[in-house]
Amino acid sequence: MIKSKIYLFFVFLEIFFTIRSFAQPAPGCPYIDAGPDITTSCSNPCVNLNATVLQTGSTNSYTVSSIPYNPPFSFSGGTGVSVNTDDVWSDIITLPFDFCFYGQSYNQVIVGSNGVISFDLSNAGGYCPWSFSASVPSSSLPTNAIFGSYLDIDPSVCGNVYYDITGSYPCRVFVFKFSQVCYFDCTSLQTSQEVVLYEGTNVIEVYIQDHPVCSGWNSGNAVIGIQDASGTTGITPPGRNTGPWTTNNEAWRFTPSGTPNYTINWYDQGGSLVGTGASLPNICPGSTSTYTAEVVYQNCNGSNIITTDDVTIFVNFASNAGPDDEVCGLTYDLQATLDSSATSAQWENTTGATFTNQYSPTSQVTVNNYGTYSFVWTTGSISGSCSDTVNIKFNPYPTSDFTVTPISCFGDQTTVTYTGTGSTTATYYWNFDGGNPVPDSTQGPHQVSWNTAGTYDLSLWVEENGCSSNTTTISIVNPPQLINNVIVDTAACNNSNTTVTNNSSGGTTPYTYTWSNGTGSGFTNGTYYVTTTDANGCTDVDTFTINVPNALVSVPYPTDLQCYHDNSGSGYVSVTGGTPPYTYSWSNNPSLNDSIQGGLAAGIYTVSITDDNNCQIIQDITINEPSQIQAQITGTTNVTCVGACDGTATALGTQATPPYTYSWDNGDTVASASGLCAGTHTVTVTDTNGCATSVSTTISEPQGVGVTIIAST
Repeated sequence: MIKSKIYLFFVFLEIFFTIRSFAQPAPGCPYIDAGPDITTSCSNPCVNLNATVLQTGSTNSYTVSSIPYNPPFSFSGGTGVSVNTDDVWSDIITLPFDFCFYGQSYNQVIVGSNGVISFDLSNAGGYCPWSFSASVPSSSLPTNAIFGSYLDIDPSVCGNVYYDITGSYPCRVFVFKFSQVCYFDCTSLQTSQEVVLYEGTNVIEVYIQDHPVCSGWNSGNAVIGIQDASGTTGITPPGRNTGPWTTNNEAWRFTPSGTPNYTINWYDQGGSLVGTGASLPNICPGSTSTYTAEVVYQNCNGSNIITTDDVTIFVNFASNAGPDDEVCGLTYDLQATLDSSATSAQWENTTGATFTNQYSPTSQVTVNNYGTYSFVWTTGSISGSCSDTVNIKFNPYPTSDFTVTPISCFGDQTTVTYTGTGSTTATYYWNFDGGNPVPDSTQGPHQVSWNTAGTYDLSLWVEENGCSSNTTTISIVNPPQLINNVIVDTAACNNSNTTVTNNSSGGTTPYTYTWSNGTGSGFTNGTYYVTTTDANGCTDVDTFTINVPNALVSVPYPTDLQCYHDNSGSGYVSVTGGTPPYTYSWSNNPSLNDSIQGGLAAGIYTVSITDDNNCQIIQDITINEPSQIQAQITGTTNVTCVGACDGTATALGTQATPPYTYSWDNGDTVASASGLCAGTHTVTVTDTNGCATSVSTTISEPQGVGVTIIAST
């Protein structure tokens, strides 16, 4: 029901503007009508509420529609404009409200004496064009303008031009009026018209009382319409664009048609929001109640304008069994109401249900099975009986039972399986005590694991249809991780034993071991692994490497004497294996720590070799010497004559290392010397090693020949 609003009535004559009152909202104002009051009956206890509003949108686009000709304001009265003046724009007029036009917000306008309003303030006080032939939209026409209608008229001859600012928040209006203004060049013709701008809705209305045509001037052109600041977007009513036309008692509304800029809310009499939108269906009050419809218009400047209207639902005698509901369990406290005029009341018998007091509106009822039951509350009065049905759904409490599979090995998953009565659509509140993954609210099953050994408590409670279970908790053990710890005691020397010990921990004892060499002992150099298996079959594999040093090996390298008894021998020991560095000790010189020793006589020497791990071997080195070189004279020839030097001698070297060289005291260097004179001669014999010996021999000469001179002549 539209509530009337009373506005103070002020009239200021011959001053800046006039404020007038109106009993009902002007047709373009923000309004909402919640509809007429309603009375319910027993047969129709529920009603639908419907609100009517002025439907508007953002001002980036408009629609134009014909409306009933019922001018909300008089064509005369107000502030005079263009008094006795033709073809002029007014000074700037300030509006007491913001008006949105083609997406922009304005609070100042100018009006032209030829039936036009503009938000282009640059023309204030200037010339208002009268001659035009362009159609809307066009930049040749006044831009950012409202035409209603725009034509060449002459208020200097007859008639008056006014504007009013009328009403109060949230429904102030700006009215531009022409009262019986003469046409230019056709002064016998007159027009009366007005343009109305509405606060909040930004609606524009044009009312034309009389509009003849003066075809002999400016081709009779006139136009009704609007266009934006660029002159590229505009709209006119059908048949009312630029041209000669005539009409009377005609009205048009330009409505912003962009995205709707309003919302509708419904409130009960306690002020609680009970719905949105134009309709509020199926309202079933138990007693007489008032509802408020609210419309909120959002202006382009961000401000809101709110208007409300109330509607009352009068409730006559009725049977009200209470609202439909759900309950957990098999018992429910009914919530019927008992009208004061009732002479009888009872709950009708319901199969499978038992009432504590069948005649009480708040009886408790217990049912045999879960599901939805319909209970009928019947009341009687002197005017007859009336019944109402309430539907109650009895929901079971879900259970929270679940099972877990044991964890045999550290880090393995347990399977958590729900075994309760909840459905797949229930909400499950799991707590996995820090396990992975983080639980969701589904039934499962879930695979859960933990990164740390220990005992964990898993819990669950279930909610379905508003009913909650108890909490179930189950503990589970994540056993310690089975860990091998192989300790290798590697032998320092090749001929010693290597021991390997596996110290396992964690898991579940007892353990069994599997060695890659089959025995777990007698390891030679190489890589091995051991697998430990606990009582649950969990395994851990550890790999280890045996790297015993190679056996110490020595190779003797003797250097024999070159010559008999010359102490030119030497010994060298080459050592491999073991763990360097090595130390040496010679039997003939224990303090000598070297692998080589020279200046040795023939004989057997012993070297003791020790590596860095104190492993030791003994090596003998035998130094040999050659036989002593022998030289002999194998033959001589004496000189043939006394004083002759033609003797010879031959030497032979033996028991040494050939070849031999010979050096005679006469300078010969061969085995057989010649040209020897009588006497003792020595030869030195040297073998290939430089070993030498000497031998002498004597060359004899014959007796001298005596000559006796017997006679001389």
